[in-house]
Amino acid sequence: MSLPKYAEYKPSGESWLGNVPSHWRQSALKRLGTYQNGYAFKPGDWGDVGLPIIRIAQLTNNAEPDYFSGELDPRLRVSDGDLLFSWSATLDSYIWQGGEAWLNQHIFKVTPTAEVTKSYLFYLIKYFAPKLADVDAHGSTMRHIKKDSLTQTVFLPPPVEQVAIASFLDRETAKIDALIAEQEKLLALLAEKRQATISRAVMQGLNPNAPLKPSGADWLANVPAHWSVVRIKWVVESIEQGWSPQCENYPVENNHEWGVLKVGCVNGGVFNAEENKKLPDDLDPLPQYALREGDLLVSRANTRELVGGAAVVPRNFDRLMLCDKLYRLRLTKAACIPHFLAAFLSTREARGQIELAATGASSSMLNIGQSVILSLTIPLPDTTEQTAIIGFLTDELRKLDRLGTETERAIALLRERRSALITAAVTGKIDVRNAVPEELAA
Repeated sequence: MSLPKYAEYKPSGESWLGNVPSHWRQSALKRLGTYQNGYAFKPGDWGDVGLPIIRIAQLTNNAEPDYFSGELDPRLRVSDGDLLFSWSATLDSYIWQGGEAWLNQHIFKVTPTAEVTKSYLFYLIKYFAPKLADVDAHGSTMRHIKKDSLTQTVFLPPPVEQVAIASFLDRETAKIDALIAEQEKLLALLAEKRQATISRAVMQGLNPNAPLKPSGADWLANVPAHWSVVRIKWVVESIEQGWSPQCENYPVENNHEWGVLKVGCVNGGVFNAEENKKLPDDLDPLPQYALREGDLLVSRANTRELVGGAAVVPRNFDRLMLCDKLYRLRLTKAACIPHFLAAFLSTREARGQIELAATGASSSMLNIGQSVILSLTIPLPDTTEQTAIIGFLTDELRKLDRLGTETERAIALLRERRSALITAAVTGKIDVRNAVPEELAA
């Protein structure tokens, strides 16, 4: 896309902004609207009836809301078309289209002043939000800003021009968003194919013509007739949890430092040694928890989607220790290889049983006992066939993962393009007043 620049520019006085169109007028972000903060809802306030409560999760990923049936200040009520500005954790702007709702305290409802249109302010906030996160946000675990932080200098075009710029951005970002949606669908399809590939290979083997027999478990389909069907406990020599002392908030820097694994080291089914925390120098390590090649690690505490995740340690890590939120399984090598059991635990059938058995008061930290893993029924070929199945899966999953990486890269580039387009338009680096779809397509 090639768009012209304005005919005349003037210095903005801001090093990060550079020159701006000469007819744009200086203002400040905080003067462009009334920023109404939401209500600090407490756990006992919400239920299943009433109006939904808008939290950042409802804005970013369409999560199911909680509801509030009481009455609050009418200014805290949100309607379709309202401009929202999330100021905690995720800093961004949104146009609400979810019907009548109540506003959570981590979100501003922004009522524009007469000098700016709502649609233009939406894009202006979207441009400034990352800068606020980089420069003015406060907090170590959850970044947030205050109304007093909104002092950034802005330069406003006339209202008619604001409408033209916002219309241009509506049109062009919609095209980019459609492309992103297509790529996200592809990611979902790749994830489904990955899951199906694992389940089919681990549950039925590589020979589609092999005779089948009932598995004996109501949650398992038929399995190859020459396979055994046993409880996992019969192939496990030992199972243990590790140690979780109070550690530093950063990982080890070299192989000479002792570290303790974080539960996320098994996410995605691939062991990640960088997911660790450094053991403080004043604590003595427990070498019996050091990792050995072939250790099968299973998370015993995590979210419902991640609890029970499994990965195999690829080599010895003499100074990385098991934490108490992970189980370490060592198997009877003549009966089951670790990679096969790890693959089995990632099948949709096994995942269904694990997620069903997970317990806990908080959805962000559910637990599974050792018995959940040990009592699962696993269809088991001999180790030669297990090795062949894992070799097949390694090749197939590598192809799917490569496609997934390329798709994620394409999404990242589209989002960068979207952000760059907004930046160029609201800072006057391009003149879109006369841009029409036919010219842009050409």
